[in-house]
Amino acid sequence: MIGALHKPICARLGCPYPVLLAGPGSAEDVCGVARVADATRRGAFGLLDGIGRSAETLRAGIAALRARGVSRFGVDLAGLAVPVPTPEIEALVAAVLALGVPVLALPAGLLPRLMSWRRAEGVVVLARATSLAEAKLAAAAGAGGIILAPGRRKDGRPRSDEAFLDLIAEIADRTECAVLAAGIADGGALATALAFGAEGAVLDSNAAERLGAIIADATSRLATPPASMPASAHEEAIETASPACLAHEMADSYMGFVPADALVARLNALLEAERAGARLALGLAVEAGMSRPLMIARHRDAVRWCGVLAAAIGRLGAVASPHTGPLHAKAMACPDAAARRASLDRGQERVAAALRALLPTLRDDALHAELSAMLAACEHGISGIAANRPSGAVH
Repeated sequence: MIGALHKPICARLGCPYPVLLAGPGSAEDVCGVARVADATRRGAFGLLDGIGRSAETLRAGIAALRARGVSRFGVDLAGLAVPVPTPEIEALVAAVLALGVPVLALPAGLLPRLMSWRRAEGVVVLARATSLAEAKLAAAAGAGGIILAPGRRKDGRPRSDEAFLDLIAEIADRTECAVLAAGIADGGALATALAFGAEGAVLDSNAAERLGAIIADATSRLATPPASMPASAHEEAIETASPACLAHEMADSYMGFVPADALVARLNALLEAERAGARLALGLAVEAGMSRPLMIARHRDAVRWCGVLAAAIGRLGAVASPHTGPLHAKAMACPDAAARRASLDRGQERVAAALRALLPTLRDDALHAELSAMLAACEHGISGIAANRPSGAVH
């Protein structure tokens, strides 16, 4: 079941799940050594707490963690509230890197000056950002990933869930960095963030006890088992004089099936379309006059199929696209919510048409079963749309 959550960032960090665990230590364990060791055991990636710690304290924490057999971990300095690197911060970063720590989390604003050490040491630097501008700054400085914090709007109020998810998608679209969503509290939020283009999430220490449940919940939301194939009737083996059939050894294109590279492209196109649908449905759910339960259900369905498509692309040895399809931008340009919903409906019909065209060309039975289930769900949604469309409505 790891496949549904496995992302490219996992290979860079050296962990099965794209889930990082951070947060403050305790009076007895100031750097959070026990928390990091437990996160590693569960397949996540742990970050030692470096905020306000001396270089000597961090050295002791790193040594204690390595004594437990943990070699892949990071140090979290992302919460430093300093506009420029101070000599103390520079000395602390230098001390951490000298000990060969593989991952370091820093504020985006500190990266331009500090990244020269990263290049020398080969450490993966994760930059904490709260806006597209900060994410671009970090990407230009060479960050290996963006820890996107929920942040606040210009008026000082907390950013809404919808705006945060849109920002995830925008950064994934406009930078080459992996986006790690911070502030994730449960498996549903993790699954949604991944569907919107994030490669993972950063949980705080409050989630340590629920780590296993969060991973399991997100996995079940993003993965669906292939529909069971109908059992064939029992037939006795009959000996024949026919030569052995070598069709299974032929290339997909020779047999009339879609080639692997074209299949990946078509799956990624479906993924981008579903991601656009998920974003649009979530936005419609908060607009006045819309059917909130229906839009939330459509959002959750789109998130689920994003996970199925991304997992299928991973099984083919390819990388899932982080981009959002053009449906979202086109729909948001519509004058009102009714027009945006009509655009969402048309997008679902186009996805169904693409699935109908793709299914006869698939050679893999498991993928065929998954996409058949996706098509059935899509067609069920379309029939519900038609049944609920007002009389005389223009579609």
